[in-house]
Amino acid sequence: MMLKKYLLESKRNSISYIDKILDGLKNNLIESSNKNDEKNFSQILLFFRDQAFDSLINNSLVYTQIINVPAEIYAYLSREYKRKVIELFTIRFAENISFISFYESYDSKYLEITYWGLLQLIKKIFDENDYESFNLIFEKMRESGSLDFGKRSDLEYYHHAFFFSVTSWGFYLHQNNMINFLNYDFTYLEEPIESDLYDNREKIVNNFYRFEREAEKGILEVNNWEFIKPQFGAYFALTSHTWLNFGFLIILLKYDILNYGIKIENIDLNDRFKFIIDDVKTNLNLVKTNFGKWSPIIAFNLYDKTFEEIFDFKEEKINNLYTELNKRQEILKYTAISQIPLSTSKIEEFKQRVGNLWDKNSFIPTILKFYETVNYKPNKKTKDGFGFFQNILKMRFAFIDGEYYQSVYGLTDFGAKVANSVNEYFFNELLKIKETKKALNLKNQIDTFLSGIKDHSKIVIFSNWKGNEILNYDGIVIDYNNKKNIPFSNSSYKNIPIISNPAYRNLVFIINLNDIKYNIYQDNNWYKSELLIDVTEPKFDNIENESENEENWKRRDGVTYSKEEILTLEKNAIHIKILFKFDLKILKKKSFEIYTLKESTF
Repeated sequence: MMLKKYLLESKRNSISYIDKILDGLKNNLIESSNKNDEKNFSQILLFFRDQAFDSLINNSLVYTQIINVPAEIYAYLSREYKRKVIELFTIRFAENISFISFYESYDSKYLEITYWGLLQLIKKIFDENDYESFNLIFEKMRESGSLDFGKRSDLEYYHHAFFFSVTSWGFYLHQNNMINFLNYDFTYLEEPIESDLYDNREKIVNNFYRFEREAEKGILEVNNWEFIKPQFGAYFALTSHTWLNFGFLIILLKYDILNYGIKIENIDLNDRFKFIIDDVKTNLNLVKTNFGKWSPIIAFNLYDKTFEEIFDFKEEKINNLYTELNKRQEILKYTAISQIPLSTSKIEEFKQRVGNLWDKNSFIPTILKFYETVNYKPNKKTKDGFGFFQNILKMRFAFIDGEYYQSVYGLTDFGAKVANSVNEYFFNELLKIKETKKALNLKNQIDTFLSGIKDHSKIVIFSNWKGNEILNYDGIVIDYNNKKNIPFSNSSYKNIPIISNPAYRNLVFIINLNDIKYNIYQDNNWYKSELLIDVTEPKFDNIENESENEENWKRRDGVTYSKEEILTLEKNAIHIKILFKFDLKILKKKSFEIYTLKESTF
C-alpha cells in the first residue's frame, strides 16, 4: 500500500477526541520548550515514544500520527530541545525499523511509514543546515544497532529507498550551495550499501530506478520536497526526478558501484533509460564544472592519481553503462514494435494530414487551377515526380496501433515541404528565363507592365509586406478587401490580386498567367488524385543488406550494434514517398517581370 493511501485511510478513520488529545500533547511539548520545562517535555516525549511502539505492535492507525510527532514539532523548538527530541526519540525509529525487519507478520507499509516519519525529521534538519543534529540522529541510530538489510529480503527496497532519499537530497543541496556535505556524517547510512557493492550491485541499481518511478507516485512523500530558500530568491518547482537522478550519479561516482562490473542482463529495463542518458550527461557536466566542490567527496583517496584522471575513468564507465542500458531498452521496444502490423487507419490519417498541409501551402498549383491554366493528364509511371522519397529509421511506431504507438511532431510536414518546393520551382524557372530589374519606382514599373497588356483577367502579383509598403509609399493604393475570393490573396493593386510569397522576400513577380501552361498528372488512388502519398515497410532483402553495414549505424547513433540488433532496427524503418507530377511551360518571356526590392526603394 502506498504511503499516501495509508495516510488518507488513517485520517478518515481517526477519532476526533484522540486527535484533540494528540494535538494538545504536541502543543504542550512546544510550550514546555518555550518555558524550558525539561521535565514535562521529557515526560510527554517519552509517552509518544512508548506509544510509537505500542501502536505499531497493535497495528493502530494512530501510528502514522505518532511517528511524525518529532517532525511536526521540530521547527517550533529551541535548539536545546531539538537536540532532546533527537536524543530521546531516535531510538524508537531505529528499534521499530529493526522490529519490522525481523518479523514477517508486519506489513511493509509500517516500514515505509517509519522511514517516512524519520525522513520528515531529517528534511527539517537539512532545511536548517544543522549538521550537528543530523550527525546526532545517526549516532543515536548506531547506538541502537547497525542497519541490517538481510533479515527480510522483501523490505530491502525500503532500506535502499531511505538511503537514496537522504544521500541524494544531501548531494543536491551540496551542489546548490545549501549545505557542505563534508560536515554531514553519512557513515551509518553508507555501511550497508558498501557491504552490497560486491554481491548486489545490480539490485542497488534496480531498487533505485524502482524508487525513482514510485517517488513520483508518492512513496515516502519525497516528491514534494523543495528548497526552503531557493537560490537568488527565485521560486522554481523541483521534482524528485531531478534531485534523485543527480544524487544517484554521485552515488555511482562516490561508492565505486561500477568498479566491480555490472551484469547488464540483471538490470531491470524500463522506458526511462532512453531519456536518462541525457540527464546523466548533463549531471556529469555539472560535476566537471565544479571539480573543487566534488573532488573531496568523490575521490577522497587519489592513489597517486589526479581527480581528473579518476573522474574520467568513472565517467567512461557510467557512460558505457547507460549507453548499453539505453540500447537494450531500445532493442526490446523495437523488437516488439517490429512484430506489430502497420495500421491502415494510421497511414490514412497520415495521408490526410500531409494532404491538408499540401493544400494549405501549394499556392502555385492552386492559383493556376483557379485561373484555369491547368491541363489534367493521366499518370505516367515513367514521369518523374517532384517531392520526397525517404527511408525514415526507427519510425514504425508512428504507423501502428496499440500501446507502442507514438505520434511524432512535424512528421506530416512533408506536405508543406513538397508544396514549398513546387512553389519555388515555379519562381526559379522564371528567374532562369529573365533577369530581375531594380525596383526604382515599383508603382510606375508595374503600371507600365499593365499598360502593355489588354487582358488583365489573369494577371497576378506575387509579393509580400515589403512590396505592399513600397506600393503604398505615396498613398494607400492597396485594396485589402478580396471581393473575388481568390485563393491565397487578401489584397490587390488596381484589381490585380496580390499573393503572398514569403520565400522571396526581396522580389516582386507580376505575371500574365495566360502565357503559363501547366500539366498535372493524376491517379485516382492519390490524394485528391494529384498527390502521391505512400507509406510502406522495407523489403526483407533490403533489410538483410542494411544489417551488414554495422559501421553506418555506429557512425549514425554512436552505438555499436550486433547484426541481429541492426536487423531489428531496420525492420522499424518506414519508407515515405510523396510526389507531385507536373509539367511547366512559360510561353512568352515578355509575359512577366521580376523586380528586386532594396531599402533605397523607399
